[in-house]
Parts: sequence; structure tokens; C-alpha cells
Amino acid sequence: QGSKPRVLLCAPSNAGIDELVRRMIREVHQGEEEKENKRRHYTGNCGDLNLVRLGRPSSIHPDAQGFSLDNIVEKQLKSYTKTVESSKEKYIQEQLVALDVQIADLERACGMQRLMGNTHKQREVEKR
Repeated sequence: QGSKPRVLLCAPSNAGIDELVRRMIREVHQGEEEKENKRRHYTGNCGDLNLVRLGRPSSIHPDAQGFSLDNIVEKQLKSYTKTVESSKEKYIQEQLVALDVQIADLERACGMQRLMGNTHKQREVEKR
């Protein structure tokens, strides 16, 4: 119902499938230039198409390497790792702020005990 149609292209050789991929890339780029729609947000990795080139990386033409399954998976893993690292950094920053607040509260409490001359209570606060 909401799924996009899928097309499987096959060729008798690696060179043949690479040529098909290169032609599709060229057609999409020419279409973008003709329509001057370069600012449009596309949903795929080649215009509105999601091209995935299967095969051994060593047998894929350099122009089609960006569309290889290995390359696509690597990009997604990097993106995921970046997101996780960003989340960790945010969490650590939040924890640092919380600790700074706790330290400030304890320093304030220690100073109050010092002003009141209550050295026993001051030492208890300093231990925390």
C-alpha cells in the first residue's frame, strides 16, 4: 500500500551492471540540471532512487562504488556511531552540570557551618 515499487536490474557481467548504474546516475544528474531542482530534497541516494550495487568491491567500477552494499552499510554505521557518540557526550555534559551543582551546594553548606563556628558539622559536609 505505501511501499515504493522495486526494480532488480541484472546483467551478464560486472561491467554490464556497472554501465547500467552509471547510466542511471547520469540520467538523474542530467534531469536535475535540466529542471534546476538542485535544492529539492531527494529521498534516495541517487535522486529519488535508492541504488544498491551488489558484488565484490574489487569488481565494482569506481563510479558505482558509492552505491555498493558495503559502502552503504559503512556510511550508515558511521552515522549511527556518530549519533551514539553525540548522545554519550550529551549525557556526560548533563552529569557534569549536575555534579557542579552538588559541589556548589556542598561548598555553600560548608561555608555556612564555618561561619556558624560548627567545625564538627563542617567536617561532615566536607567528607561528602
